[in-house]
Amino acid sequence: MRIKRFTVFVAAVMMLSLISGCGKTEARSVTEEEAVVADEEEVIEEEAFETATDATATEAVEDTVADKGGTGLVSDEKVKKGYVWMSEIKGAETFEMNYYEIAGFFGTDGLFDKEEYNENMGANYRYYKWISEEDDSVFLYVNFKESEDGSYHVSGYNTSGFLADEVIDQYLEELKKESE
Repeated sequence: MRIKRFTVFVAAVMMLSLISGCGKTEARSVTEEEAVVADEEEVIEEEAFETATDATATEAVEDTVADKGGTGLVSDEKVKKGYVWMSEIKGAETFEMNYYEIAGFFGTDGLFDKEEYNENMGANYRYYKWISEEDDSVFLYVNFKESEDGSYHVSGYNTSGFLADEVIDQYLEELKKESE
């Protein structure tokens, strides 16, 4: 990896030499020390980018759901609580939520299933699952629809492996208290 970066850096320096020299073909060798400094500067730039605090840029990146998710594995209880949270606590607000808000509740990225364009709906969709670590037949499947502005929001969700009424009875009061 270091050799590849060094080679790319040398090529870039040579290109810049050509451009800044107004046609002169003066090239110079880059010392390994200069390459190390360039690598360090690149790392600093990457770290600065990663810690950027511009809320607008952060929201834009989050809303694109650029990454394709994680394993989606959570506890059996978390899957069930997630369903109750979405259907009973958040209710209609669920359909205004983006991927990162849902993943935030679960504490992990969902398992990316697929992305498709639905001609009937005239929109792109992405599908993610949050799955019980104890029993993979227990999961919450969430669909995200792309809006005109390019952001993705929940468009639907369904479950497998449990009865909705039972988990609502089991977790609703606890989640109401936690959300106060």
